[in-house]
Amino acid sequence: MEFKDWMSIIAIIASPLIAVWVTMKVEMCRQQRREQMELFKTLMSQRGLAASYEWLNAINSIPVIFHDKKEVLTALECFLDAAKVSGTDNLTDFENKRIKLLEVMADSLNYTNIDWEQIRGAYVPVWVTKEIEFMTKMREANIAYANQLIAQSKHQGAPEGFAKANESK
Repeated sequence: MEFKDWMSIIAIIASPLIAVWVTMKVEMCRQQRREQMELFKTLMSQRGLAASYEWLNAINSIPVIFHDKKEVLTALECFLDAAKVSGTDNLTDFENKRIKLLEVMADSLNYTNIDWEQIRGAYVPVWVTKEIEFMTKMREANIAYANQLIAQSKHQGAPEGFAKANESK
């Protein structure tokens, strides 16, 4: 057998393997892009309600989904640093870093028509804002009531029904 015959045999064997490998690589890239787009879509759709669990889960998924996008990871780090600082003086910095993160993510996904102003302009209806405020007040009232009950039980001892239930044991 000559050299060209051996090369033909190798090509016949290797061609399908290379084709499968290339197909798998292309599909992995497509899947990663789909995941990145879905995460970005979640963050954009929830940007007006940045305290939702869905939004927090998406933020915490960025290091995994965008692991190969250094600019996104850097913007995330800046955002998280701003999120650690409390106080009203930091709200503007926090908001700017949040918008910058979304802008960098949009750029990494080649969404060239999404800019700072579009990201900043989230739609949140008044009724949603009022509902969030109401739920916050209800949560605060429940905590205050629970604290009041705890304080009363410390001053008065355990409730009568509680004492009788423990005596029978």
